[in-house]
Amino acid sequence: MAQSSIHKIDLLYDRNNSDASATRLLYTALPEWELEEGELEIKTFTQGITNIMMQAKKSRPGATDAQIEAQSVIVRVFGEGTEKLVDRERELTNHTIFADYGLAPEILAQFKNGLIYRFTPGKPCQREDLPHKSIYTGIARTLGQWHAVLPSKGDRVGDEASDATGERQTKSDRAAMVESIPSIWAVMRSWGNNIPDSPQRKELKRVLLGEVERAEREFGEIRGLDQQKLILAHCDLLPGNVIILPSSFDGASPSRGSPSASARAALIDYELSCFAPPAFDLALHFSEWPGFELDYSFLPSQNTRRAFIRAYVESYLEHASVARKTRVEADFNSVDLCVEFLMKQVDRLRGLPGLWWALGIQAHDPDDEKVKEFGKGRLEEWWGIEGGKCEGDRSSLKIREREDRWWKE
Repeated sequence: MAQSSIHKIDLLYDRNNSDASATRLLYTALPEWELEEGELEIKTFTQGITNIMMQAKKSRPGATDAQIEAQSVIVRVFGEGTEKLVDRERELTNHTIFADYGLAPEILAQFKNGLIYRFTPGKPCQREDLPHKSIYTGIARTLGQWHAVLPSKGDRVGDEASDATGERQTKSDRAAMVESIPSIWAVMRSWGNNIPDSPQRKELKRVLLGEVERAEREFGEIRGLDQQKLILAHCDLLPGNVIILPSSFDGASPSRGSPSASARAALIDYELSCFAPPAFDLALHFSEWPGFELDYSFLPSQNTRRAFIRAYVESYLEHASVARKTRVEADFNSVDLCVEFLMKQVDRLRGLPGLWWALGIQAHDPDDEKVKEFGKGRLEEWWGIEGGKCEGDRSSLKIREREDRWWKE
């Protein structure tokens, strides 16, 4: 689906009149819902620093709970004052491209401060789910598929992808959308430039922009399995952005069943996606295991990371085009060699997610002290791992704890 064909609604979601405002948006986007019998239910999932997420269901007479759930939609309201952190036009571009490749739900409408799109049934992943092999290998396989089929920077974008409705974009439309997506280095520079020039933060801004330049010099030449430097990456793979699909559970409902051996996952929330080294997506996901509290006891060990990366490589090779697979096989004659290659790259990039989040939080300039502390902790990871500086003994001890856990077999 081309962006120009997305239904545009000239309405604004009103936080002070949530239910009535959301109902009006839904009935404008889906007029048949207003005409059909059945109660409209709107449930708020999250109210984070960047978004409000609501699920809307239409309880049609005679429909089963599973049918009602499958036909529900998401109303995603952009957070106030998040423009310095998130480029909303880029988010729309990202979502459109991912949906075109069958990796994201169909967008139904765009309103002034948000989107409406199809719901992905399943169970949102929790930090406590991640150590289960069935879960993390399911995530790995999905990420491997993403990296195998999505464009790399500089690719000639063909016309093999089509959207969920079967509509095909022109080659030039898709190529223009892909070309507009920036690199991780450009995004971090943008965040750094958005840090206020106040007396208290001017020096930090200068230092962080210098760290971006250092990071690009150090890591800018890292290549993936098929020799591509930058692929269209997710760049926000925290547990809450992973949905464990219903077929992965033994029970009748994904909220009640226990994970089976064949967990399947979907990735959501594409606002930060950009072109990045493939190993960055892996390193960033591993860095999210400790959670907002930065509890490094949750950080995956070497053996766990190796099992994750093996599932990723197997999925990548399963889904890659003939051309990409040929390039991989020209350099690696076994899955084992691919795994060890990526293990070393992830080790090299293990500090970069800290700089990524530190810059994003500094640019957003949140009022929440916990968010500020989280940003400080992530910056300490970057400086501690990359040989910079940490402020105080407590920081140094935390980074040593992280490193001890990272290198544990």
